Amino acid sequence: TFVSTTAGTFPFLLSTELLREYRSVLLRDHLRELHGLSPEQVDVVLTEIAANALVREPKADSDLVAPDRDDDHLWRLLATTTGSILVTGDRALLANPPDFASVISPRTFIDSIAGERT
Repeated sequence: TFVSTTAGTFPFLLSTELLREYRSVLLRDHLRELHGLSPEQVDVVLTEIAANALVREPKADSDLVAPDRDDDHLWRLLATTTGSILVTGDRALLANPPDFASVISPRTFIDSIAGERT
């Protein structure tokens, strides 16, 4: 399992494509208004995430297809590491997980951490 509350950590799976997507999304005006971070601060956060992540570069020519073709890179990334878990609020991904990985909601993830801490 990827969640280890004994240590208080879990491995974070990342690719350069996903890191670029995170940056792009975090720099959208409406989200910047919510989090209040400058582009430089976003870069610091993302650098910290990347420095502590399991970085994998999935094959771009994979035939794995996600429910939304814009998310195919997530399926390819999940396939790089056995036992991967995608935490997402995307209903299409939650309803149609791949056979080789788990897809859970942020609430389920938080509840699993909270449950193991008690």
